[in-house]
Amino acid sequence: MRRLLALLLAAALGCAAFTGCQSAQAAQGSPDKLIVAYMPNEETTEIVDAKNGFAKQLSQELGIEVVELSVNDYNAAIEAMRTGQADMAFMGALSFCIAYERADAIPLAMLAEDGDKSQATYTSLLVARADNDEINSIQDVKGKSIAFADPNSTSANLIPSAEIMKAFEDENLTMEDLHTNGAFFETSIYSGSDLAGLLAVDMGDVDLAAVGDMSLQRTIDSGEVAEDALKVVHVSAPIPSSCMAIRSDYPQELREKIEAFLLSYDDPVYFKNVMDGENKRFVPCTVEDYEGIIALNKKLNPTE
Repeated sequence: MRRLLALLLAAALGCAAFTGCQSAQAAQGSPDKLIVAYMPNEETTEIVDAKNGFAKQLSQELGIEVVELSVNDYNAAIEAMRTGQADMAFMGALSFCIAYERADAIPLAMLAEDGDKSQATYTSLLVARADNDEINSIQDVKGKSIAFADPNSTSANLIPSAEIMKAFEDENLTMEDLHTNGAFFETSIYSGSDLAGLLAVDMGDVDLAAVGDMSLQRTIDSGEVAEDALKVVHVSAPIPSSCMAIRSDYPQELREKIEAFLLSYDDPVYFKNVMDGENKRFVPCTVEDYEGIIALNKKLNPTE
């Protein structure tokens, strides 16, 4: 009996020592994998293959496993980083700004056309049916129905909301006004995605959709909406483009290797299928590139 107790005690001590070693290893920063979260999109075979190719090459560069995490919405990616379920994520400007404040995320690289930092921007659009004669500019949107995509979307919520507030400055609108049925819009909904908003406009379920410019082009290119079925009634000022962000507590040596990999990654198939443009490439960025979005979000969403 004594011998059995001694063996059990030795095993327990050994387990504790092993756990201690694991904890020490984790504290020193020796991860055996990198978990990457992408914003929700249509997972076609081409997209999956492109992401897998990216993960395989990055894994070879780092010498650790690279795993993709599928998330349902923008907030899920932010929470995954905050809780340590994801190490890195591809995020729009607003999602990054929230992750920066909630999850201590830092940007590694942002998207730019032709790898030109001066072109690291995109725009937000307000889109209506082409045959809707009542809506031809942002001045015509009051009292209509609209689909924003997601509360944490830059181009499909934050920026169009700010643009509408500016266009109707005398009304002193708030985010709550724009997202409460009957307050400014007859109906205001979150569609869940840019594509869903565009399809809702095309089917006549809503009068307007707020979307990113590439979402509209992608929807037309895919044939899901005819090119002449919709019209753009407002284009925003340039918005800083999406970025790859990483948890700031991820080991610095690996962060530097990941950043170098991103800035040199040159696979047009990946950028075409995953990033909506075969000529796009990653360029250097810092938090300063997103300061305008951080400030705007604090102004319009003071509780964030």
